[in-house]
Amino acid sequence: MKKRKTSRLILAIVLVFILSGCVSHIKELREAQREFNQAARLENQLRLNPLNPDALTIKGQADASYLLTLKIINRLLDSEKDALVRDNLIGTAYTLKALAEWRLKRYSDAMRTVSLVTEKYGKGLFPRDRAIIVAIKGLIMNDQAYMHMIKKDYGYERILNLLKASINSIKEAIAITPAEHDLILYLRLSELAVLKNWKDLRGEPEYRALRPEGFVPGAELKRWCAVAVPVWERFTKEVKTTGGADAERIRN
Repeated sequence: MKKRKTSRLILAIVLVFILSGCVSHIKELREAQREFNQAARLENQLRLNPLNPDALTIKGQADASYLLTLKIINRLLDSEKDALVRDNLIGTAYTLKALAEWRLKRYSDAMRTVSLVTEKYGKGLFPRDRAIIVAIKGLIMNDQAYMHMIKKDYGYERILNLLKASINSIKEAIAITPAEHDLILYLRLSELAVLKNWKDLRGEPEYRALRPEGFVPGAELKRWCAVAVPVWERFTKEVKTTGGADAERIRN
């Protein structure tokens, strides 16, 4: 029987924005959020069960919802930007846009969105949006590192540099996330996904050809542990102090 590999990509984030009001731009922003969350749930369902016989259909449905999210947000930014700025929702709109671009693997678009919202609206972002915007760069770098591991078109150190930069970016996002916010647990899990990539890169036989001449497994294990141990300790501490069903599922 073929061994099923643990997914090394970060799970899609499901967002909860408190959007009150019945005016058109807020209703459309809520619609974009619903589509994004539907896509994220479908994608996570597939990630947790990659052997699902309906995998192609589920992936297509998820991508369609991400695309619809982008369509709604782009329409809002074209026609309702002033209203979004007035209601302090412009950062939320750009956050959804960047996240949808990330999930669709439009990495350059996502980074342009991150740069734009940071430069023009960074000071007015909600704390959660600010943390997500900071994290996106790291989430993208992990995906890129994994892609290069699969393609085997980058050497070991080049991939490792992406993974280390990914962890640093996620760590920076955690530092500015409000205490006890659900986003922290998601970001802690994201750190573990990055470390799983590094673990496989340094230890799995399929990546042996990527390792440099003179590679010392024991020394690399120590280098990995120096990063992994504190990340794991922070994660377990977060789980112990986090309430709700998600934390219970992780504990069990």
